[in-house]
Amino acid sequence: MTTNLADRGLMAAKGAVAGKPGFTIEPHHRTSVPQLLGYTHLKGALGYPGMNWSVLILVNHAEATADARSINRNVLIAGIVCLMIILLIGILIGRIGTKGIARINEAAVKLAGGALDTRILVATQDEVGQLAQAFNRMGEQMQSSIVEQQQRAAVSTALEKVQAVVEFNLDGTVITANQNFLSTLGYSLDEIKGRHHRMFCETAYSNGADYTNFWARLNRGELDAGVYCRIGKGGKEIWIQASYNPILDANGKVYKVVKFATDITGQKNQSAEFEGKLNAINKAQAVIEFNLDGTVITANENFLKTLGYGLDEVKGHHHRMFCDPADTGSGEYTAFWAKLNRGEFDAGTYRRVGKGGKEVWIQASYNPILDANGKVYKVVKFATDITGQKQAQIEVEKLIAAATIGQLTERIKTDQFDGASKLLTQSFNQLLDAVVMPLHEAQGVLAALAANDLTKAMTGTYQGEFDQMKKSLNTAVANITKTLTTVREAAEYVTTGAEEITKGNEDLSQRTSEQASSLEETSSAMEEMTATVKQ
Repeated sequence: MTTNLADRGLMAAKGAVAGKPGFTIEPHHRTSVPQLLGYTHLKGALGYPGMNWSVLILVNHAEATADARSINRNVLIAGIVCLMIILLIGILIGRIGTKGIARINEAAVKLAGGALDTRILVATQDEVGQLAQAFNRMGEQMQSSIVEQQQRAAVSTALEKVQAVVEFNLDGTVITANQNFLSTLGYSLDEIKGRHHRMFCETAYSNGADYTNFWARLNRGELDAGVYCRIGKGGKEIWIQASYNPILDANGKVYKVVKFATDITGQKNQSAEFEGKLNAINKAQAVIEFNLDGTVITANENFLKTLGYGLDEVKGHHHRMFCDPADTGSGEYTAFWAKLNRGEFDAGTYRRVGKGGKEVWIQASYNPILDANGKVYKVVKFATDITGQKQAQIEVEKLIAAATIGQLTERIKTDQFDGASKLLTQSFNQLLDAVVMPLHEAQGVLAALAANDLTKAMTGTYQGEFDQMKKSLNTAVANITKTLTTVREAAEYVTTGAEEITKGNEDLSQRTSEQASSLEETSSAMEEMTATVKQ
């Protein structure tokens, strides 16, 4: 049989026949299944000529490297095989090297019992010693292989606990899946086992060429990893960070695919929301990024347009290029950057200088950005151009100052403003007009009153306090007019009475004179009568 194996090209058999001990892994001559082989040639020992036999120890390689859960069983089988071979050798060579064979036999029993660190002390270099050395090498390789398998099993168990795991045949049908995967997708194992992977994909994708190429790559043994959108039970959209891992058999051929996945739906949605907000901010605001030394990293189009620069004109330059030189040389400016370097936020209204010395006012916030270790590594500024509003504010403040000293004829030139600033200045002009109009009309009525003209009155349409002022002033003018009319009528009545009294007095005087003449005549008549009587 040994000669046959050697003739068939088995390297272990050739080595044994050639009188060499050793250890090798070779495919079985009929099944091509990898075998773990230990071999030596017995030439005799202790003065005995021996039987010129060659000894081969064969262990199925797949069994020797099986999953950690079958390690003890495989070791036991290998140990029994070794024990039987060694016992057979003991029977055949009988008297040759009984002590050495006994040690090998004892070591084989321990190895079969799971003591994988069992080794034989090699004291000689004869055939028994060489066999012991081969046994030791086999034990070391078995121990190394089993430890490696245990480590792989531990890693696999850990992955099973924290990740969603599913196994597929090469045609894409599900073999099995762990509970994490089932919970993530919302299915039970019975609902997916034997069904195709496309059940987890959007129809448009699974019907396309990309999906066909995806499975073709896996069948070729090419790993595929990335972020994938998958569909759970009930059409629920799920995002996963996953890797599809082709698994090879003992012959190096792909026979299944194992996927390890982590559910990142929450992070994906949060990231999408964050990106949406950033895009919205980027569209609406001026954004610029700085290194901690104040040099520009980048800036968006809104910022560049506001300051009038191109990106190549500001990138790498210091923030002070946007400031008044009188400000950048101050202690406050130094403290400003020190504050940002400490991670402290700064916000407010700032005066900046654009290209060509153009004055720009911004409402802005300077935001220190932290790295994964919580250290500040850059500063991002979000700003809104409020130059128009600020200039409008200045004009309004001037108008208010003029109004407080009674100069109500001043107005803001609104053509220089746009948008909200123009609306503000127009509104303030209209406010002054609304104040001045009733005041001017009231002033006209009072001026007419001072000129003894009581025919003037306020006729404009007003509201609130101005309407009350109109009513009060018109009522006052009406009351004055009524009073003067009453006084005039009383004066005319008094004049008429005085004229009547004067006329009455004149009549009384005339009657009195006539009566006096009559009395005189009467007196004369009486005197004549008296004289006549006396006579």
